[in-house]
Amino acid sequence: YDIVLVEGAGGLMVPITDDFFTIDYVESRKLPIILVTNGVLGSINHTILSLEAIKSRGIRLAAVIYNEHFDTDRIIGADSQAFLRRYVSRNFPDTCFATIPTLD
Repeated sequence: YDIVLVEGAGGLMVPITDDFFTIDYVESRKLPIILVTNGVLGSINHTILSLEAIKSRGIRLAAVIYNEHFDTDRIIGADSQAFLRRYVSRNFPDTCFATIPTLD
């Protein structure tokens, strides 16, 4: 296959063994990352920590996808999304930032 998607369950620091994490697998295979996030409480912190880990290991960040489904407050969701969009733009200028809207 030309493209294969590998989904990590639970985040980059989920252990595969006692001393090998999902991010280690990604790094060892030289895989680009598509990071999916949302606007729930704590997600900005989680997202920034993940982005810093990606940057510190020199992993290519292909895209950040913001999932609007979990936004229970439109104003907070819009603010969170805008902040993350600006952060990605400044720190990962070649990375695509996209949203997945809530389907009604």
